[in-house]
Amino acid sequence: MDIWHILAIILFTTQIVSGILLHGNTIEINFLIKIFWVIIWNVILYNGGFWT
Repeated sequence: MDIWHILAIILFTTQIVSGILLHGNTIEINFLIKIFWVIIWNVILYNGGFWT
């Protein structure tokens, strides 16, 4: 496994677990944080060779 695959797995699982733990709670969704996560996912997926 490449480091980019490991990072993708870690980020995916932490986002799923945090989504489960925060289920039912009202949280304010910050647009800049969502943009930041999209950029991070794009960098990981591009460098990991998922888009060839």
